[in-house]
Amino acid sequence: MTQTGVPAAGPAPRRPVNQARITGILLALLVVLCVGGGIGAYFVVTTVTSRGAASPAEGVDGFLSGVWEQHDADAAGRYACRAWRASGEVDRAVKLVRDKERETGKTVKASWTTPAESSAPSGGQAAVTAEVTLSVDDKQEVTRYKFTVVDEDGWRVCRMDKTG
Repeated sequence: MTQTGVPAAGPAPRRPVNQARITGILLALLVVLCVGGGIGAYFVVTTVTSRGAASPAEGVDGFLSGVWEQHDADAAGRYACRAWRASGEVDRAVKLVRDKERETGKTVKASWTTPAESSAPSGGQAAVTAEVTLSVDDKQEVTRYKFTVVDEDGWRVCRMDKTG
């Protein structure tokens, strides 16, 4: 009691915590983060996975450059179809170049003719041919290849066969 005879007021009553409101806010925040993360991941993946070439011949040229000049499976893979990248064929092609250099102890130099479309693009697929010349010292080896190229967000090599 106070001096005036009025009972002392206790602490102010606490407002009840609204659990449903807090849970709703947390769920909304979680949804925003997930959606934002998904959109961000989409843009990262589409930026990292570059577009293929503008034409079938350019796709073959980019692939050959990645394998024979850069000796880089990632560079060559930018011009290879999904199925071929997944099968490990691009890695094997680059490994063959590296093995040949290791075997000879010398740098293998490569050149190729301008890739030429041997069949017009039809149904998202085309055939391209090129002759690849490998040189080690004064020895040269010329091999003619036929490439199957598909349109997967740009033209990409999906098969490479020796033709002669």
